[in-house]
Amino acid sequence: MMDFQSGVSFFDAQYLITETAGLRCPVTADRVAYADRQSPPPSPPPSPPSAPPAEQSPVVLIIMIVFAVAFVVTASFVVVMYRRERQGDPVFVSFKDLPQAKPAADAQA
Repeated sequence: MMDFQSGVSFFDAQYLITETAGLRCPVTADRVAYADRQSPPPSPPPSPPSAPPAEQSPVVLIIMIVFAVAFVVTASFVVVMYRRERQGDPVFVSFKDLPQAKPAADAQA
């Protein structure tokens, strides 16, 4: 029996012929489809993953810089918003809470 460590096993044709020779239905070489073939060599191991091409390095760096800048801007806005809330002057207010502008008096002459 051959096993190429892939989880699949099969019997060599000559092994089947010799093991079943004394049985009622012996296996003959003309009944084995792969009897004339040699057992295949084991497949080579997979190649290790290759390093990314050199062209991708600047792209990754630019993406990282964009995300870092976006993070700093967002964090700064959150800090400013928090400080203004603590001072009682929130960044976001309802239109109902805004002071109403008084209409200017028309100058009549």
